[in-house]
Amino acid sequence: MNSYLFVFTISPVQSFIAQARKTKDLFTGSQLISDLIRNAMNHFNDNEIIFPFKSNKHLPNRFLALINKENDEEVQKLGEIVENSVRNYFKEKANEIFIKYLKLDLISNKIFIKQIESFLEIYWTAINLNSDYYEDYENVEKQLSSIKNYRPFIQLEERGRKCSICGQRNVIIKNDDNKISDQIKGLINPGEGLCAICFTKRFYIDKSYPSTAEIALSDTINKIENNDEGKNILNKFQQCFGSLFDAQLYYEENLNKKYFEKQGFSSLIKSIDEIIKCHRELKKYATSKNLTFPSYYSLVMFDADSMGDIVAGKKLKENYKHELKEFQKTLAKSLNDFINQTKLHESAGSIVYSGGDDFMAFMNLNYLFTELKTLHKNFDNIINSQVNNFLKDKITFSAGIVIAHYKTPLNVVIDECRKLEKDAKNISSEKNAFAISVMKHSGEIIKTIYNWHRDNIFVLDHFNLLSKILNSNEISNSFIKNFQIEFSEAIHKKEKVHDKMILTELERLIKNSKAAKEKKDEIIQKVIDNVFGLYYSSTSLKNFVSALNIIDFIAKYLNGGSNENKN
Repeated sequence: MNSYLFVFTISPVQSFIAQARKTKDLFTGSQLISDLIRNAMNHFNDNEIIFPFKSNKHLPNRFLALINKENDEEVQKLGEIVENSVRNYFKEKANEIFIKYLKLDLISNKIFIKQIESFLEIYWTAINLNSDYYEDYENVEKQLSSIKNYRPFIQLEERGRKCSICGQRNVIIKNDDNKISDQIKGLINPGEGLCAICFTKRFYIDKSYPSTAEIALSDTINKIENNDEGKNILNKFQQCFGSLFDAQLYYEENLNKKYFEKQGFSSLIKSIDEIIKCHRELKKYATSKNLTFPSYYSLVMFDADSMGDIVAGKKLKENYKHELKEFQKTLAKSLNDFINQTKLHESAGSIVYSGGDDFMAFMNLNYLFTELKTLHKNFDNIINSQVNNFLKDKITFSAGIVIAHYKTPLNVVIDECRKLEKDAKNISSEKNAFAISVMKHSGEIIKTIYNWHRDNIFVLDHFNLLSKILNSNEISNSFIKNFQIEFSEAIHKKEKVHDKMILTELERLIKNSKAAKEKKDEIIQKVIDNVFGLYYSSTSLKNFVSALNIIDFIAKYLNGGSNENKN
């Protein structure tokens, strides 16, 4: 018997998951990739899998195994069996979905078959182990990279209308197609056309996933539902629409003839006056409880820093390099433990995927900073506590955080979030940072980047506390606007200004801001402390001012404060 190091991977991943028009596309896309890898891993015993844990809720697009075979031919046979199994699983699932939701069988549509069969890019390789596992792992990774570079692929030439999601393959299914069953017409937007891959992705899981509007409103709606009076008013409004109800209908801007016609709600136009009356009653109740109907949500992505080098043992302590295999198994366990303990508050949002070293979730703004703090703390406590003995430094992660309007095209938000994640990793060689941007509905984008900590202080605590104080109207936001006016040249021309001058003027402006009489001195001092903390943690004056503007923006969309000046 010979021992072999076997590595298996599936592509494309990022583009496949990110190509989305609905939040469900993201969720089902990531789950499909995870299930394809799980199908491949099922051909191996648990003790053969080194990384990751097979039991992970969400799996990455690759795995590493240590297997025993008589010769290279047996390894070749195993690799082919695993690859064919994954391809067949994908084809069978697509066929099941096609038959379930359409009035045709997959076999009758040749274009559908070609799109499905040509989609997956599967790569695998294995090397015979020698006595140095560290060197073997390095070699198997190099071998895999070579295969990816030189392996031929199928070019599918198609002419005609392209898919509304990916924009690459021809449309197979359209909303107005009489082949579509009534049960899914509401899940394909008017005018939307899908290719075989994107159709399979959208309907891979037969359950709903919260829309961006639902995420933005989750805290408000849950708080209304927790009160009997509020729940009755809410139910009355929802019943106006029957089965056609959609979270976007909570927004007054959508209660009009034009929107109803566009969404296929023409039957409700005659009842529009009654609907608006019920909405006013709902809004009046919400206002009495200091609740708003926020139109912004957040998308969060994080990725462990230098994970490829970490798994390869490049960050191991010098005397631990001979224990790379043991470290990889320990790391796999720690990531699995983190995944199992990663949950969001019921009103906080919804996780798209949590693979341990990478994460994506939609979050409600009221919970954004507290949930991020919990995630960061758990990542450190659960993962680093188990691998600390092996590594020179702690494992960290960098995050991209986008705050966007619920109507902003999802693919635009995803692209921005990925860019931010990269920006965060480029803050310094140590990485370990976050980047936040606000994508206003007007088109303006504000961005800021910070390391997670400064002098053991969690920087997002400054964001959290300041946004809550501004939301409560305990102090006016005038100091932010006045500071920008006074230092506009220094901000935009990057002129050097002495720290003492900036901090002295900030303190003066904050003290001159209108503040609540009750505990005025305490409130002002709290604002000064947190603003100063934000300034000292920033990489530049412009970055600092952007952070203040982002905080001020978020404050307008939080529940719990006064409704004054909110929009």
